[in-house]
Amino acid sequence: MELSENYQFNYRKLLKFLSRKDSSGYMFAMADDYRFISQINTSLQAELEQSNTNSSIVFLQSNADEPLVEQLKAAGTFAHAIIVANLYEVINSADGLNQLLLLNFSREELRSIQSPALFWVDAQSLNVIANQAPDLFSQRRFTTIHFTGKVEHPMPEVLEKPDWQEYVNTDKFKETEARIETLKRRFEDAEESGYNASRIASEIAIPLAFEYAQLGFAEKAEVLLTKYEALLDNTNSNQLKQLAKVYYQLHQYPVAIETLQKANDIIERNLSKQARDTVYPSDWFYNIIDLSDWMKEYGLPNDAINLLTKAETLLLENIGQYPVNTKDNIIALFKERLGDLHFTLGNLEKAKDYFEQGLNIAQQLERSNPHREQLKRNLSVSYDQLGD
Repeated sequence: MELSENYQFNYRKLLKFLSRKDSSGYMFAMADDYRFISQINTSLQAELEQSNTNSSIVFLQSNADEPLVEQLKAAGTFAHAIIVANLYEVINSADGLNQLLLLNFSREELRSIQSPALFWVDAQSLNVIANQAPDLFSQRRFTTIHFTGKVEHPMPEVLEKPDWQEYVNTDKFKETEARIETLKRRFEDAEESGYNASRIASEIAIPLAFEYAQLGFAEKAEVLLTKYEALLDNTNSNQLKQLAKVYYQLHQYPVAIETLQKANDIIERNLSKQARDTVYPSDWFYNIIDLSDWMKEYGLPNDAINLLTKAETLLLENIGQYPVNTKDNIIALFKERLGDLHFTLGNLEKAKDYFEQGLNIAQQLERSNPHREQLKRNLSVSYDQLGD
């Protein structure tokens, strides 16, 4: 483990803040290497227990019935100190900005909790807090604590992955490993506490299986699937999509394709129960894009072309019902995928035409949102494909 010189100073500052009984307020901390978070939290909790300070490590649920501040209040009822391990995940999620604004509006309630609270953030979420929730940011108790450096672990022998030595040095590997450690702890705590088995399945076990599968730990992923897959809600499209991605990472393409198709079928059935003018949600189209990718990898490029073509026709028929950026982004992805599929089949003129259409849309999107890195990446991909 490589540590910055101020590691112990920062750690002691967190410990001192959380040790203050009959105190309140909150502060933020961040780490360049996400794996520090789990290790620091475990160490903090152990030292707090030695000083008879009861602490609670909280994982906020953005999709729960209770607002975030109520989840924190509940934790404060049973603990002298609160450690929120995943605020960065909540803020960086699809509904993160709304969740942050609600927390900002509830900051007085947050300050009234008679337990000091530590929130773990990252550079991106901290920037969002500072800009979108300035009151929440300015009313923190101390300057944000920043742990620099990185954690080094030996290479697992069970994983067979090309270029493994290079992969373990990437940020993606480190973030995946950090998520595994976090989910493992939650999984063990949930099973020991008798947490609802169906919620363990959807909220912890299947996400953990996905992370294992990403790193090639097939046996560990399959153990979780064997025990918890049957407890998923087969009428919930989001849970089915989550399961499909696990099977995709395990290279079980037929099961992955079938499961994701079931997810889209559920979305369609739910739409049929609503008003006639209800249009397909963007999630349905993004699922189609994933399905086309998986079909291509499984050797079904023509099926993928038919799927994308039908979905594109459906989108264009209801084009006025979608936000401009959402519509343009989906169409650009359709063009990119169709071009790639025709390129694979040797239909170079069709591929060139689709890539040019996709490039034109990608250029428009990047010009309208010049600060979004994802759009810049998409534009570079379009140039690369057309160059090929």
